[in-house]
Amino acid sequence: MGRIPGSLLFAAGAVLLVVQGEIGVVTLMGAVAAAVCAVLALSRRHLWAMVGGVMMISLSVTMQISMGYWCEICLRADMMLLAAVIALALVQKGRVRIPSRIMAGTVSLVLIAVMIMVTPGSMKASSVIFSEDAWEEIAVLAEEKPVLLFSPNCDACDSVITRLMEHDPEGVGWLAVQSGGLPEEGQSYLIDKGYQGAEVLYHKVPTAVPALAIVQQGQVQIVRGEEAILESFLHHATCTHKN
Repeated sequence: MGRIPGSLLFAAGAVLLVVQGEIGVVTLMGAVAAAVCAVLALSRRHLWAMVGGVMMISLSVTMQISMGYWCEICLRADMMLLAAVIALALVQKGRVRIPSRIMAGTVSLVLIAVMIMVTPGSMKASSVIFSEDAWEEIAVLAEEKPVLLFSPNCDACDSVITRLMEHDPEGVGWLAVQSGGLPEEGQSYLIDKGYQGAEVLYHKVPTAVPALAIVQQGQVQIVRGEEAILESFLHHATCTHKN
């Protein structure tokens, strides 16, 4: 019975990847691996499920670092897998009890460090509270109009950009800033999608994408999630039009 929560969390991670992620080879492999771990968690080989979860998290973080951007949906799935790993580590007994908890604790610290690094919070529009040059530049740009941080290799960004361009293909009310991938990829990527706006800027920002930097109540806030980004953009566009 104690292994059921871990199994359910692995299954939830698989569902999250399939439902919210863009269906591709990597996404399907991750979902299948999480589903296999969900089954193993209920069997006598539940320790292998925990090891599999640690390996998937490690591979996910490594791939995101190598690709040069942080994927919001991937990080959500990683947190779900981490919860499953912790749940299984807590029910281990005998000789593997201590090693399994050390392993779970180590990957927890790594993932928490990543989440802290990619979650900037908010910035005063008139006085940026972050010392990083990239965030300072993003804050200045956001004072003029909302800034969409994206990467050409990010599946979740594709849907957000498509929906933004349905409302504003010329980029009158938003600015595209490439945050990951090769600098020369962003412009051609957006042009291929029908973007008619200004030249795409490139700023290497340590945050998960897609993300919208937008001024709300005098502060530059970071908005995440496709629906939240679109809602914030449309609200800002409406207010700007009225003014």
